Amino acid sequence: MERDSWRNSDPAGGCRYVTWIGAYLLAALDPADRTEFLAHTRTCSRCRDEIVVLAEIPSILARGFRGCS
Repeated sequence: MERDSWRNSDPAGGCRYVTWIGAYLLAALDPADRTEFLAHTRTCSRCRDEIVVLAEIPSILARGFRGCS
């Protein structure tokens, strides 16, 4: 997906930033996008709730790749 379409996607008529949550949790947002996303989460309970639900995913992924060469 092109960056602009990812940035502007609006899944199911909801918050367009919900698509940024995975990138945020994996520390894959560039500094400007991270700042924008964090500012957004101050006013969006949907994104805050999703962050809580998905917060353990990065550590789960890291455990799954231990021992891989």
